[in-house]
Amino acid sequence: MEVNMEYCLAQVVQKDLGRKVQVGQELIDYILDKDRSQDLEQDQTGLDRMVDSIATTWVNCSNFKVALLGIDLLSVLVTRLQDRFRNHVGTVRDHQILLLKIMEQAATLYVGFDS
Repeated sequence: MEVNMEYCLAQVVQKDLGRKVQVGQELIDYILDKDRSQDLEQDQTGLDRMVDSIATTWVNCSNFKVALLGIDLLSVLVTRLQDRFRNHVGTVRDHQILLLKIMEQAATLYVGFDS
């Protein structure tokens, strides 16, 4: 099957956790390939649904593999969209706080190893 925005959106909103784990890297590769994913920037409604679904169902998933893939997907979307991702900051704001806390703890641990 050809990977396009419609396919990606269908994979992102599905409920099957095993399938999410299977397609996670495929979605990441698609997002990062600007030649293959030009429709990503043209379908704002689809992109909105994709980011919302990743932020709410993937990142909040009790399955750690899906949650990590969700974080990776958001990361590549930020990398790909850059300034255009600002429209989605409200969707991921709660996760930003969590990431800042994790980074703070990691930095504290790292400084502790220096001593």
